Amino acid sequence: MKGLGRERPRRATLQRILPSIAILALGAFAAIIVVLHRLRPDYDAFTRHLSEYAVGRCGILMSIAFGLAGLALLLLAIGFLSSVQRSGFLKTACALLAGAALTNGLMAAFPTDLSIPEPGGLMKVTSTGRIHDALAALHAGFWLLIPPLLLLAVRRDDRWRRFLRPSAVAAAIEVISVGVVLALQHSLPGLGQRLWIGTLVGWCLWQAVLLRIVGATASSASGTGPGRAWR
Repeated sequence: MKGLGRERPRRATLQRILPSIAILALGAFAAIIVVLHRLRPDYDAFTRHLSEYAVGRCGILMSIAFGLAGLALLLLAIGFLSSVQRSGFLKTACALLAGAALTNGLMAAFPTDLSIPEPGGLMKVTSTGRIHDALAALHAGFWLLIPPLLLLAVRRDDRWRRFLRPSAVAAAIEVISVGVVLALQHSLPGLGQRLWIGTLVGWCLWQAVLLRIVGATASSASGTGPGRAWR
C-alpha cells in the first residue's frame, strides 16, 4: 500500500508534465513555421507545401519542426494512456497518434520534391520524394480517425464528461479541415495545408490543456483519481 501511495503522486506529476512539454513543442513548431515564411519569401504560401521548406536553404529548421511535432504527438499519446480509462477506442487512437508521430520523423528523413522547380532548374521526381508523399498521405489519413476515436474514448471516463461538447466541436473542425486540404489540393494546395496544420496545432494544444486540467483534478482528488486509468 505504501508503494502504491508513493506511485500515485508520481503518475499525477507525469500527467501534468507531459502535456506541458507537448505545449512547448507545439509552440516551438508554430514559431519555426512562422520564421520560415519570413526566411523563404520566394516560396509562395498559397501553392507551396510546408514540407518544401526542408529542401535547400534553412532546410534544417523544417526538419527540426517535423521532430517537434512528432514529439508533441507522442507525448499526447502517452498522456492519454495515463489519464483516460482504458478502452479499445483509446488504445487505437493512441496507436494512431504514435503512428502520426513516427510519420513526422520519417517525413523529415525523406525530404519532399519541390512542386515548382527553382529558376532555371528542372522538375525532379525522386524516390525520397515519393516516399515523403506516401507518408504525408498516410499522416493525413490518421487525422480522419484520431479525433473521433479519442472522443469516443473520453466519453467513457467521468472526469472528461464536462469537456465532451467543446471536444466534439474541435474534433469536427479538425476532420473538416482534412476535407479542405483535399478540396484545395489542385488549386491552392499550400493554403489548404496551412489551414489544416493551423487547425491541427490548435486541436493538439486543446488536448494538451485538457490533459493538464484532468491531471490536476486527479492529483487533488483523494484516493482513486489517477490510479484508475492505469488498471
